[in-house]
Amino acid sequence: MLSHPIPGNTEEVRFMRDPITHVPANYFINLPSLKEITLYDDEIATIDDYAFANVPSVTVIHLGYNNLAVITTHMFTGLVNLQELRLFDNVIHTIEPASFKDNTALTSVDMSMNLLETVPETMFDQTGHPNSLVFRFERSFDSRLYCDKSLSWLKQIDRTWITVGHIHTLECVGPGTLIGRSWNSLIIQELDAVEPFNRRNQGITDIINHPIPANTEWVWFQWNLITDISAGYFKNLPRLTDISLQGNRISHIDNYAFSGVLNVTHIYLQQNTLSEITQHMFSGLPNLQFLQLKENVIHKIQPGSFIGNMALVKIDLQNNLLQNLSACTFSGLHKLQELLLQHNQIQKIEPGSFMGATDLTKLYLS
Repeated sequence: MLSHPIPGNTEEVRFMRDPITHVPANYFINLPSLKEITLYDDEIATIDDYAFANVPSVTVIHLGYNNLAVITTHMFTGLVNLQELRLFDNVIHTIEPASFKDNTALTSVDMSMNLLETVPETMFDQTGHPNSLVFRFERSFDSRLYCDKSLSWLKQIDRTWITVGHIHTLECVGPGTLIGRSWNSLIIQELDAVEPFNRRNQGITDIINHPIPANTEWVWFQWNLITDISAGYFKNLPRLTDISLQGNRISHIDNYAFSGVLNVTHIYLQQNTLSEITQHMFSGLPNLQFLQLKENVIHKIQPGSFIGNMALVKIDLQNNLLQNLSACTFSGLHKLQELLLQHNQIQKIEPGSFMGATDLTKLYLS
C-alpha cells in the first residue's frame, strides 16, 4: 500500500518489489520537483484515474512487471511532460480511447510482453505531437496480435511521427500476415477471415451450452463465471491454437479435458481458483508451448503432470501457494526455456524436479 509521505523536494520516487496493488489518486501531490516515478515489479493491478495529474513535471514512469490489465482513458491524464512510459510485462489486454492524449511530450512507450490482441487506432492522438515516438512492442508468448481488419488503419494513414521498435519480433495470428518495422511499412494481407470464438465477459457459467465452430482458431472465454472444464468440450477443432479462460472461477478441470485439440499452442488460465495440477489435466497437448497459470491457488503439482507436453517453452506459475516441488514435477520438458515461480511459498525442491529440462535458462523463484 502506498502510504509513506514523500518529501516535497523529492526528484525521484522508487517502490520496487513491494506488495503494492493499487495506486490511489492524490498520493502524488505537492511534488513540484518530481521527475521520475518507478513502481517496478510490485503487484499493481489498478491505478486510479488522475493518479498522476498533480505531478505534471514527471518525465519518466516505470510500471514494468506488474498486473495492470486495462489502460484507462484518464490513467495518465495531466502528465504533459511525460517522455518515457514503461508498461512492459503486465497483463494489459485493453487500451481505452485517447489514453495518451495529454502526453504530448512522449518519445518512448514500451508495451512489450502483454496480452494485447490488436493495436487500437484510438490509442494515440497525433494532434500536438512535436516529437517522434518510438512504440516498443516485442512479442512474447503472452502477446500475439490477431490480424483482422481492425489493423487495416496501420496501412491506410501516414504516421511518420511513429516508429515501432522490434516490430519484426511480432507474431501475427489469424486471417492475415504482419510485415514491416514501422507503421508506414506495415502490410496487412487480408485472407479468408475466421473470427475468434468470442464469449468474453458475458456471465457464462457453463461452457457446454456454447458449442464452438469447427474452423475456430481462437477461443475467448475471459471474465465469465465458469467453474469447471469438462472432458469432451474441446474436440473436433483441428485449427484451434489458442484457448483463453482467464479471470473465471475455474476450480476443476477434468483429466484429458484438452485431449481433443492437438494443435493448441497457448492456454491461458490465470486468475482462476485452481488448487492442484493433476497428472492428466493437460494430457493430449503435444504442441502446447505456453501455459499461463499465474494467480490461482495452486498448492500442489502432481509428478509427471506435464509429461505429454514436450513442446512447452514457458510455464507461468507466479502468485500461487506452492510449497514443495516433487521429483519429476517438470521432468522431460526438453524444450522448456522459462519457468516463473515467483511469489509462491516454496520451501523445498526435491532432486530431479527439473530432470531433463536441458534448455531451461530462466528460472525465477524470488
